[in-house]
Amino acid sequence: MAEIFTIQGLSISIYPLDAGPAHLHVRRGNDEFVMTLDGREVEGRGTFEDISVVNDFIDSCDEDLHELWQCAQRGEKITRLNVKNGE
Repeated sequence: MAEIFTIQGLSISIYPLDAGPAHLHVRRGNDEFVMTLDGREVEGRGTFEDISVVNDFIDSCDEDLHELWQCAQRGEKITRLNVKNGE
């Protein structure tokens, strides 16, 4: 697992060599959900507010997230995103 960003207490990760479609793993405490990058489908447990925060995050750096996903699928090392609206 590679944590790529933390925002408002949410840990956002992409797992290397994970099965598609492209998605993010999001965790806060014991709650965890997965959100797809393109369809914004949610699987797991998260509050409406947390899901909304992740939607906004994807909107703000969609291209970078897709690039990181592709790198992870090739088994390349991925790094944290450097965007201004995070913690």
